[in-house]
Amino acid sequence: MKTGRPLNEVMMELNRQNQMKKDYIGSAQALRLFDDGQTFEIGSASGTQKLGTTRLFHRQVASALGIPAKYYDLMQTQKPELLAQNVNAWFSDRDNSYMIRTMDYGTGRVARALLSDRYRRIDNMEIASAVLPLFAGSDQYEVVSSEVTENRLYLKIVNRRLEMEVVPGDYVQADAEQGNIILRFVFRRVCRFADEYERQSKKCFRRDKIPDESQRTYCGEKQDDMRKNFFPVLE
Repeated sequence: MKTGRPLNEVMMELNRQNQMKKDYIGSAQALRLFDDGQTFEIGSASGTQKLGTTRLFHRQVASALGIPAKYYDLMQTQKPELLAQNVNAWFSDRDNSYMIRTMDYGTGRVARALLSDRYRRIDNMEIASAVLPLFAGSDQYEVVSSEVTENRLYLKIVNRRLEMEVVPGDYVQADAEQGNIILRFVFRRVCRFADEYERQSKKCFRRDKIPDESQRTYCGEKQDDMRKNFFPVLE
């Protein structure tokens, strides 16, 4: 999890991105990659739109056209004109349409995603607007980390009241992490030798997946003990 920026700065960036986003739908035959392997063009009856590209966009182009990622990267690095020939040839043979999601991250507009023209768009601002009001106005919850990148929105919210003592002086706390994937995490607050510190468990424990022997101990305690004592409280 990223340490990130203050939540108000993240929300300002989300609002900026929400205003700057533009999505296009075009036929595969109207799409073209330039010989530099980085510049992408969307053609239409009213003109063309030239865009920079992101790494995620290229991954999705490779997936959509069935080009192995390793070979795609090799062509882009060493033979970008060959990559352009391959991409444009495969696009020219397709009859379907794609959605190209674009964004200006502050350095010019870039193509950030190549998706099906039926893709249901859900943006970071929509996620934040749905999640954050659930925790607003309550001292029970605290947003301890937040960040937004080209690919992901990170929100880590800790429930300060949902905690229990595993062994004397050793507490665990529940938290919820909202990113592209939602996971269950546990915080341990350890107070020993008059030195209190907070550590995040590096594992997500599930009842149906027991850690192997190399993962069973954490801070000198059995992970199974923490699982047994804590997860019934969550469930």
